[in-house]
Amino acid sequence: MQTQQTHEVVYQGENWIMVQTQDDNLFDVLYKEGYERVVLMNQLPDGTFEYIIGKKTEKTEDFPVGPETEKGSFLFELNKMEPGWAGSVQYGGAPMNTDGSRSLLTPQMIIDIINKIVNKRDEQTISFKINTTTEINPEELFSKDVLHYQVETKQLGKVDYVNLDNAATTPPLITVQQGVDEYLKTYGSVHRGAGTKSKISTDVYEQTRQTIKEFVGAPENFYVLFSGNTTGAMNTAAYFFSFLDGKVAVSEIEHSSSWLPWVKTEGEKSLGANRVDFAHVPETQEKIQEAGREMVLRYPLNSEGEFDLAGIEEMLKTNKIKAFVLTASSNLTGYRPDIRKIGELVHKYGAYYIVDACQFLQHHKIDMMEMGIDFLAASGHKFYAPYGGGFLIGPKNFLDEFLPYQIGGGNLPYITKEGVFLRYKNQLAHDPGTPNAVGAVSMAIAFNQLKAMGIEKIEAYETGLARRAYEAMKKNKKVRLLVRDNHLSTVIPFVIIDQDSRAVAERLNKEFGIGVRAGSFCVYDVVRNLLEIKDESKIIEAVNHGDTSLIPGIIRASFALCNTNADVDRLIQAINFITKTNL
Repeated sequence: MQTQQTHEVVYQGENWIMVQTQDDNLFDVLYKEGYERVVLMNQLPDGTFEYIIGKKTEKTEDFPVGPETEKGSFLFELNKMEPGWAGSVQYGGAPMNTDGSRSLLTPQMIIDIINKIVNKRDEQTISFKINTTTEINPEELFSKDVLHYQVETKQLGKVDYVNLDNAATTPPLITVQQGVDEYLKTYGSVHRGAGTKSKISTDVYEQTRQTIKEFVGAPENFYVLFSGNTTGAMNTAAYFFSFLDGKVAVSEIEHSSSWLPWVKTEGEKSLGANRVDFAHVPETQEKIQEAGREMVLRYPLNSEGEFDLAGIEEMLKTNKIKAFVLTASSNLTGYRPDIRKIGELVHKYGAYYIVDACQFLQHHKIDMMEMGIDFLAASGHKFYAPYGGGFLIGPKNFLDEFLPYQIGGGNLPYITKEGVFLRYKNQLAHDPGTPNAVGAVSMAIAFNQLKAMGIEKIEAYETGLARRAYEAMKKNKKVRLLVRDNHLSTVIPFVIIDQDSRAVAERLNKEFGIGVRAGSFCVYDVVRNLLEIKDESKIIEAVNHGDTSLIPGIIRASFALCNTNADVDRLIQAINFITKTNL
């Protein structure tokens, strides 16, 4: 700033003032006039802003300027929105960029941040109830409507429905249902409105990011980007990495949502800037798949049904891998690889480590920092928050370099008359349109509830149910279990010898009121290997003619907090009956 005697008051709060000026010495003038807490600002010709935040002495209270490493200070909060804010306890300023530009944050944004801290506006926020029970009791964790949904069955009459399809989706915890209802009372436009409801809604929504990061052990300088589910999160990640040189490694047990997005985006980038007439679109789509498959390598399981670390290292050593994708827990067999050891190999060869945790984090402890995870994806509907929310967590210094995956209203501060859009380097840049705030809130409440219960206790309860079922099913010679004893987690894949898996699933539902899933579970390689299918030519021919009956199928029973020993007993009763009465 340069010396100038004139200034204009931009904002005057209860105990602080913002002034537009080019005069650095104005602090002393304003201090003498009785203002002890001051922000000087000036707009530069390029449209960016200079800011200096200061207070009369380091001991001046209720105006926590900095430093930027101090949680709760202005500089700390401003750095979340825009990197480069720095200073001391008494003075701090906006970023100084190499091109001479300064801050993209508008004066109103600075005012909102300072007022939020000075006025402690967070006290208006909503308090969500959490069940603090020390024992796991589904009756206390879920509503009666969820647990005691009645169905009519052929063998047992009218009974409570037993949900053993929890690996597909989970019911909401009662605290999540109640919390969402409470949030909706004050729901307003997030990031947009000036009204009280909008401010409360925005505050609560933004707080969910910190709750999510704490639950998964993410570093402080990581972003939480919201998505609709894990599929959306992986498509987001694939978009960013498609701009980088190198190939992608994906396992053969990866869910389609963690595999196909990479094939599509890598294939699209491989075709370059080519444009075609509409008549040639179909062949272009085929070329995208072909090119994408060349760029996405797949690493297999060994004879023990586990990843071979030596094989993974050889792949990393002989290929330029930019992104290594790993499922934390198989959605079909429950196999959980050593996340940390694999991560060490990935980083040894300079690749980014991307983990799909949607089948893991609700059952087992996860910590991104301890495990060396660079990006983490998950879906709320997998952990008792089925309100359309999911997320991708990743490093700020990576994500700041890219234009958002989706762009439009809300995540851009300004568009010039020439159509040039300015953007902030913060996580809001990756938050287009009106966000699914309810989804974000539901996930945060669910994580708070799981944390209060203790993930180790949850793991013991759920694996105990699965073990009880597994041991009982082993006694039935007509049941073929497709999970190794040492891989047993919360899912049990199985078939009944000489019976169609989809027909068995239908009988479990209609005759006994048990919901399971039968099919290929979006992991076709795994199913083909488990069922020892070598020739798929007839399957392909049938599917091409609209017949899906030959697609191989396995039955999966999956356990969660909503289940009990009585649910296990009914499953065993049903399986024993069905194996004796092959209709």
